[in-house]
Amino acid sequence: MGGAAATLYDFDSAHLSRDELAMARVMMPLYFSDEPITEVEKLAAKGTFDMIINNNSQRFMKYKEDYPNTECITAVDFMHACFFQRLFNIHPSCKAMFKNGTKKMNLVPIISLFFEKMDHPAQLQASLHGFVDSHCKLGVKAVECK
Repeated sequence: MGGAAATLYDFDSAHLSRDELAMARVMMPLYFSDEPITEVEKLAAKGTFDMIINNNSQRFMKYKEDYPNTECITAVDFMHACFFQRLFNIHPSCKAMFKNGTKKMNLVPIISLFFEKMDHPAQLQASLHGFVDSHCKLGVKAVECK
């Protein structure tokens, strides 16, 4: 990482110094791990996503029960709303990038791509390059420190 800004696919823990790796762990404890994902974690993540796609997520069902007049008709709608709410809470300045709102954004294809390719890291990395490049062109930065 050095003194230059890194793009998402430049951020590779195998090439970080010990100090840089320690800093990444401190700054991104919930989002960063240099440990390989386990089979149990893969199955848990896939199972959770399947519940969302199949519209039987327990969290969504509870939300729908508590808020029957919600705009979230499906569990995918709910995942979408939660994702953007969390994104804007963590990084409020990025809200300006969504001048037309977030309704047309669809998270399912990129998450599905991850699950398709997660056992093939080279294919996953190649597939994500276009995604990352398009976000970089929109002004998204891989790492921002304030």
